[in-house]
Amino acid sequence: MGLFPYIGGDSRIAQRLVNLLPSGDLLIEAFGGAGSVALEASRHSLYPQIILNDLDVNIYDSFRLIKHHPQSIGLIQAILNRLVKVIEEAPRQILKQYLKQIRDDLRDGKMAYPLNGIWNIVLHHVCHVPYKSGLMLRWTDNTNRYNYVHKHLLERHRLLRRIDLMNVDAFTLLQDHDDPKTVAYIDPPHMLYNGYYRLSFTPEDAMRLDELLRSLSMKIMIKLSDADLPYYKLTRLWRKITIPYTPSNKPTINTDERRRYHIYMNYRGNGLME
Repeated sequence: MGLFPYIGGDSRIAQRLVNLLPSGDLLIEAFGGAGSVALEASRHSLYPQIILNDLDVNIYDSFRLIKHHPQSIGLIQAILNRLVKVIEEAPRQILKQYLKQIRDDLRDGKMAYPLNGIWNIVLHHVCHVPYKSGLMLRWTDNTNRYNYVHKHLLERHRLLRRIDLMNVDAFTLLQDHDDPKTVAYIDPPHMLYNGYYRLSFTPEDAMRLDELLRSLSMKIMIKLSDADLPYYKLTRLWRKITIPYTPSNKPTINTDERRRYHIYMNYRGNGLME
C-alpha cells in the first residue's frame, strides 16, 4: 500500500509496476498520489535518487509529515481508533457532519500544516473518496480495523528517508529533469475519476501531457485507464502491457474500465524504442 488508500492507486500492483521499470540514475513519480511506486522502489533501493511529487499541497504535506515528524503517527492512530468506535447511528451522523467540515476545509485550502497532513491521512483511511461531493464513510463494526496503521506509517517513514519530496507542477518537473538516465513513472489523474480529486485535470491537460511526454528523452512508463486512451497519442507508438485490476477484495460489478489498466512504455529493456 502507499501512504494511504487512494482513488486509482497502485497499492495492489506496485510490485508489478516496479518490475517493469528500467534502470537509471533518477526515478520521478510525477503525480504522486499515495506514492506506491516510489515507496516500492525505495524498499528495494532501485535508484540512487527518487523524487516523489504532487501538486496537491495536502498530499505533499502528508508525506512531509510522516517523513520528518514520525511522532505524529501516534496521534493519527489515536484519531482512527476513536472514530472507529462510533458505531451507533445517531453519533455516526454527527461524526459525518464533523468530518465533512474538515473535508471542506482541506478542499478549500483553509487548513495549514501539520493539521492538513494529519487529517488528509485520516480522511483517506475512513472515507472511500474524501473529495467527492458526498462523503462516503467506510462504516464498520470492527473496532480493530485500523490497528495496522501505526506500523504501516512507521514503515513508510523509513522508506521516505530515501525519497525527495516535491510540491511543483508535474510538467515543469519533467522538463527540468529530462535526461536519458532519468526514469519517470506517470500515473495522471484518470478521466474515469474526474471530480474525485481535489485538483482538476481536464482532457486538455491530458492532451498537453501526452504532447510533452512524446517530446522527452527520458524513459517513461505511464498508467492509463480505458477512459484516458482517446487523449493520448502515445498509445499508438509505445509498448503496451495490460494489467487486470480489482480495487476491492470482491469482484466489481462495474465496467472493465475499473478492472484493468494499460501500461505504456517508451523503452524496451533499458533502451528507448526507436
